[in-house]
Amino acid sequence: MTKAQIWIAAFLGVFIVLFFIQWATKEEAPSPKMPTGMGMQMESAKTEETGQDLVGSLGCINCHGNDLRGTAKAPSLHGLASAYSREQLVGYLQNPASMDNTDRFAILREKYTGAPMPSFRNHDVKELEKVAELLLSLEK
Repeated sequence: MTKAQIWIAAFLGVFIVLFFIQWATKEEAPSPKMPTGMGMQMESAKTEETGQDLVGSLGCINCHGNDLRGTAKAPSLHGLASAYSREQLVGYLQNPASMDNTDRFAILREKYTGAPMPSFRNHDVKELEKVAELLLSLEK
């Protein structure tokens, strides 16, 4: 055997040993619960996120603050029910630039000169509806 063949064989041998060690020590993932009885559906492995969870995971608190009452970067999200319906707010979350030329946003652009509101167009509409419902429930 040449030196190159010896190194290749050693590398493959180490790889095989590591593969079997990983296989022997892996933990079993818990399987989704299967309820018994007729007409019962299997529980979803993915848990439903609440509006509050989504506000955190979408990064709203980074600009609007932990309590969503606004920061130097972005306005308060409390009291939006007086300006938006749920459908309007979901539309805004999907495409914030669509409302750039309204009087409300002209005032906000002057006051908050930081980064523009990001678009959440690629997110599930059902998730955005949950966020909208949460935001519309926040009172001033």
